Amino acid sequence: MAQFLSLPAELIDRIFSLLNLKTRKALRLASQHLSDVGQRWVFNAAVVYPTQASCNRLDQILQNEKLSSYVTKIYLNTWDPEQDMGSQYYEHDDAEDDTGLHPRFWAVFDRVKDFPRLESIALRFHHECDEYDYYEVPQSSDFRTAVMNRLLTVLSSLPRLVRELALRDLENVNPTETETLEQLQNVLGNLRSLRLNITNVSRGMSGSSDYHREPPQKFFAELPSFWLKPAMLNLEHLTLYSSLLVGFFPVCDLRDIHFPRLKTLALGNYTFIDDSQLEWILSHGSTLTELYLDDCVIVWEAGITDRENEPTLLPRERFRPHPDLYDDQVYTSYSKRWADYFRAFGRGLPNLRHFRFGHSPYWWHEETTPFERESAIRIGFHEECYAVFCDGFLPCEYMQHMIWRKLEDGKRKYEDGEALKPSEEDRKALVDLCAKVGQSITLHEGDFLEDVDLSEEEEGW
Repeated sequence: MAQFLSLPAELIDRIFSLLNLKTRKALRLASQHLSDVGQRWVFNAAVVYPTQASCNRLDQILQNEKLSSYVTKIYLNTWDPEQDMGSQYYEHDDAEDDTGLHPRFWAVFDRVKDFPRLESIALRFHHECDEYDYYEVPQSSDFRTAVMNRLLTVLSSLPRLVRELALRDLENVNPTETETLEQLQNVLGNLRSLRLNITNVSRGMSGSSDYHREPPQKFFAELPSFWLKPAMLNLEHLTLYSSLLVGFFPVCDLRDIHFPRLKTLALGNYTFIDDSQLEWILSHGSTLTELYLDDCVIVWEAGITDRENEPTLLPRERFRPHPDLYDDQVYTSYSKRWADYFRAFGRGLPNLRHFRFGHSPYWWHEETTPFERESAIRIGFHEECYAVFCDGFLPCEYMQHMIWRKLEDGKRKYEDGEALKPSEEDRKALVDLCAKVGQSITLHEGDFLEDVDLSEEEEGW
């Protein structure tokens, strides 16, 4: 410890910047010197929940000019995972009518302007949603709309617009009010970093397909023009995660969007089925230094019902009839493998310094997608890194092999197709790419990455 304390304050400050909050707090207790140096890293992010105690803590920070000057990021939680949902809303006579949130928390949105160095806002919703409010969920669409409108009104009025915006468990329904849209465009146009963790209704076990629902079909088709185009010129960091697989179907086509300053790209639950998707990533080769692919999938076979109102990423001429599918279905295949992608990244991303492909252990850790966990992605092959899309089979059309409908003695008989597993070529290409960017890895001995027990891990926010 004596040697550590003898380090220059600038170096200790840098060490604090690399630690998580729990470690920062513990290290500050070691000495007065560490307490003084590490104080700004303990208070650089403020976390607020819709509870009396949490709002009190925020008030205490704001009342201290020094502490409030340290805050550069605020996490606004619209619910507290540690408390019963029923005790957080509508428990006060003076609760806000349109949300049920206590006015003290509602006022927190306005108080963000009192932090002089604020650069980043992260807003968290509950992971359960229902696009039409047919089912009882903890936070209705009206609740989410009211909170988003409040946030955008505040962010648009700040004397210095924030540079980072993170939306955790954003419902897959875009706002439509003219004033809200104008405010959103204003906020997006000034961002350097955007994180969108999209939540979708998940009722696949009830006998219907989550992938054929109208809201995800509409939302992800609009996402590039609605959320990304306004931020194109200045954005340096983009994270896109979805609780449903998207890309091929529902369509999430990024090809018409280009970020001239993009340094970091993170995709979670994104599906690849066309070379143009790979070329889109490579088009950022002059600036991209970090690439994270979390539970991403190559769709190497797809059989779809030929519906005009449900397009896929591929045009219809890329599909053809198949003798082992129904008459109203068509088929396509994709020849690229992960080895092709890794080799292309090695050639086409000359500035790449951090790369992770695999599976984050934080998937569904809090019953939702990983948030701010790119560095935790375990490098290797997850069980569904190759998948097929087999339309008509529930609860999820994305599966490991096709299900063919063979005609035998005049009758249809279901037969499993072959699954595609990572090859030795895939493994070598992944190892080679990691080595090229300075990362030495050892792949898991088994076929796929195993789940990790996170029961002792520090929770998020």
